[in-house]
Amino acid sequence: MQLKLFLTTLLVLFGINFQAVAKSDQVIPLAFIDRDVIISDALSVKSIRTQLDDKRTELQKDFAAREEELHKLEEELSKQKSLLSPEAFDKKVNDFKAKVSDLQQEISSKGSELENMYMNAMEIVYNKIKNISAKIAKENNISVVLFLVKKNQVFYAADGIDFSNQVLERLNKELPNVEIKK
Repeated sequence: MQLKLFLTTLLVLFGINFQAVAKSDQVIPLAFIDRDVIISDALSVKSIRTQLDDKRTELQKDFAAREEELHKLEEELSKQKSLLSPEAFDKKVNDFKAKVSDLQQEISSKGSELENMYMNAMEIVYNKIKNISAKIAKENNISVVLFLVKKNQVFYAADGIDFSNQVLERLNKELPNVEIKK
């Protein structure tokens, strides 16, 4: 996967260079942003993670309490086996299984909900990164800005083409917090 990404980046860079040569030997200004720097240090991303962790912890406590209730219900059910008729016991077992199934479905649903909340919040961050990158590119007469997953994919870079810190600084100033929503 990394090799494929590397080769794609390489082809893009060579394609840009060949295209630049084809247009009267002009050089196309290029810059990059290190995604890992932005994602690990951005205040907005940290706020998203904190909010999600809080919601996840809250849900885990709720689900743990409900699972404990189900364990108690299961114990009571096993004690009632000899006291109830087979039909009545089967009905209680089916009711218990339905409660377990409902809880499992709710756990799955809440997990998907958390994932969607994360994706929506991160989309806000990525859109802001795009806007900031475009502003910085215009200010510096940059034609192409690459958003690299791993900075180590760049073997050599001239000084001044890594705009990660500038983007991070503006992102932290312009979007310090993102409220996660359903």
